[in-house]
Amino acid sequence: FLAAAPGVRQLAGLWVEVGTISTQKCIYSSKKCPGSGLPGKKWQQIAFAHEFPAPPAFLTSVQTLNNAETWLTVGVNSVKTNEAWVSLERAETTSYGQVNQDEVV
Repeated sequence: FLAAAPGVRQLAGLWVEVGTISTQKCIYSSKKCPGSGLPGKKWQQIAFAHEFPAPPAFLTSVQTLNNAETWLTVGVNSVKTNEAWVSLERAETTSYGQVNQDEVV
């Protein structure tokens, strides 16, 4: 369990940035659709407010349940010093429900 207010701050010499985005961008990979999770297809860019000296640890979680029939987690791709890319990840639940509404990540 981790709770923090949005913003950029320094804690014990380490920079911390907290924020949220809303997205419907979704990836999945299964035997029926291999390779659908390729970068640039359905990824949401997050630009950091603070540029880190090295790629940071990047923690994510789905904060809402707006697409209640679909099991979602967060996929993360390409974490850099100034940005990261995220997507709602459906795993192999592609035959159950749709992603029709934004989820907060």
